[in-house]
Amino acid sequence: MRKPVNYLFVATAALGGCALPMGPQSRADFVQEMKAGTSITGIDGHIAPRRFDQVVGALQRKADECLNLKKRREEVHTALKMVGSGRAELTMQVAGASAPLLRKVPRGGAYVLAVDIEHVSPSMTRLTYYGPGIEAGQQDWVAIKEWSDGQAAPCPVS
Repeated sequence: MRKPVNYLFVATAALGGCALPMGPQSRADFVQEMKAGTSITGIDGHIAPRRFDQVVGALQRKADECLNLKKRREEVHTALKMVGSGRAELTMQVAGASAPLLRKVPRGGAYVLAVDIEHVSPSMTRLTYYGPGIEAGQQDWVAIKEWSDGQAAPCPVS
């Protein structure tokens, strides 16, 4: 006599044996995904008419003030780090309810925005944006451009 199949057990075992799909696990992976256009992406550039150190200082202050948020069900972590002479990276990650479902989320949260900052000349700095092409991402990008230009732009509403 055959035993009845416990479908819940089979489904649980099958799903448990499968790894979650990989989302970008590093900033470099995220930038590569944006360049490949594998999601709703926005890639843009901007030349700020200011010295590199002025742009980095302004973005560090505004990231701390405006882009590191703790909301009810999520945390937004934004970090700016120097990666070489005349080069810096701004990276935003989201942890909590807004992190993508059914994807493996890296330490610190899902990558949602990256900006490369590069010294171009004594009075010019290049910013390259990688992130969502939707309104919320664009609000962040507009604010980042204004801050890099030395404007007293308000924090983006998100």
